[in-house]
Amino acid sequence: MKEKLEKFIRENQLNFNSYGSSLNGAYTVLCGYADHVGASKKAVKEAVQACTGVEQLPQESKKELDKVYKFTTTFNYGKWWTREEASRLYKI
Repeated sequence: MKEKLEKFIRENQLNFNSYGSSLNGAYTVLCGYADHVGASKKAVKEAVQACTGVEQLPQESKKELDKVYKFTTTFNYGKWWTREEASRLYKI
């Protein structure tokens, strides 16, 4: 699953070296997609680490992942990825 998420990050040029709302947006897209494909938070974390080349996520990034993953799974963001709009906006 990690490899699938890595491919998604790269193909959609998601940037996790940012801060604030840009970081939130990247995690919202990735965690929504992860919810759609049934990926765990651990798989998301490992994919981001692999794509950014870090052994551990910076504290701000880790906090954002924790917050956004919980939100997107609680509110079923994965469902949006079944819509035609998702495949027009992102490479899935």
